[in-house]
Amino acid sequence: MRDLRAHRQLVIRETDALRATKTMVEATQRWTVSHISTAIFAAAMGFGYGWYPEERIRGELRDGKLKPLPLREGAERVGQLYLVYADRENAGPGTLRLAEIIQESVKAECASAAA
Repeated sequence: MRDLRAHRQLVIRETDALRATKTMVEATQRWTVSHISTAIFAAAMGFGYGWYPEERIRGELRDGKLKPLPLREGAERVGQLYLVYADRENAGPGTLRLAEIIQESVKAECASAAA
């Protein structure tokens, strides 16, 4: 992380101030943008670095526009996903199906990551 301080960090504006401070590197220069697509575009143009969900940058990785940084620590960021029903007893078929889709997607992603 110390090596990254000399480079420009591309940050997506965060509304949660506490969460925003956890993802910041003490970079000498930082650009804050309002949308992930803008940050990815800026990174692909060589203006800086950032952490992006792999599914959002697969094309850029495949085309060589982006490359993973060879970091010993901090190369991957992990988020938590919670599925919470406001009222499970009265959830409609659309809500229940959406929950199934989310659960199936997460299981498939975990299985592919473990392989």
